[in-house]
Amino acid sequence: MKMWIGIGLLAMRASWKWLLALFVVVVLVVAGFMARGILLEDSEAKAAINVETPEPAMAPEATSVPKPAPSQAPKATTAPRPRVDVVVAPTAVVAPTPAPTRPPATPTVAPPPPTAAAPDSVDVPIHLTGAANVGSLEFVLVYDPEVLQVANVAPGALANSAVIGSNAVAPGRVWVGVADARGIDGSGAVATVTFDVVGRQKGSSPLTLEQIAAHDATSLLDILSEATAGEYTPLPVFPAQAGNPPGAGVSGHEVTGPNLVFTR
Repeated sequence: MKMWIGIGLLAMRASWKWLLALFVVVVLVVAGFMARGILLEDSEAKAAINVETPEPAMAPEATSVPKPAPSQAPKATTAPRPRVDVVVAPTAVVAPTPAPTRPPATPTVAPPPPTAAAPDSVDVPIHLTGAANVGSLEFVLVYDPEVLQVANVAPGALANSAVIGSNAVAPGRVWVGVADARGIDGSGAVATVTFDVVGRQKGSSPLTLEQIAAHDATSLLDILSEATAGEYTPLPVFPAQAGNPPGAGVSGHEVTGPNLVFTR
């Protein structure tokens, strides 16, 4: 405060306008008092705050509450089961079953001898009648291919020294050729054709000669001839009669060979 008054006196000395200086002094004095009051109020307010505001008390530490021990559930007591007396039934004694008595063995009777089967093949002779100095002969034998099938061609009794050949030219047709430089004479089989029977159930088969050509062994001229047909016929098979030897009464086929007749 004294500082402010000193400042005002210096101003009055320095300036002739003493009123202005006085006004400034008054203003300074009032301002000083106001500042002092404000400072005092501020300090008192702070002191009141310091007195009235108690320090926060320390919060008490939380004490853990002991957890109650889990109570065990009472064990269920099983009521005792009533005792049941088991009565064991007496075991039945099974009387031993007597072994079955075997009947006396029946004497084994041997089966009758098998019936002879019909032949699977058949021989068909080709006959000549009245042959005289026949040097060469050829023909075609015709048959039913659904019943018979050619298996072999062999020379007959009249062609023991002759050369013979054959060829199946078509189904159901076989060519046969015979040549003898010394000439064939007489009557008999000039060739034998063996057939396999492939269709017995189809019935019989005719046997005919076609495309016949015969030549004289010396003059080489044609020799006239006439042919008659033959036939293959299957026969039923009959069982052997009692008391007859095996195979008796059995017949498989009937064969009539074709015949070539020379007219001169």
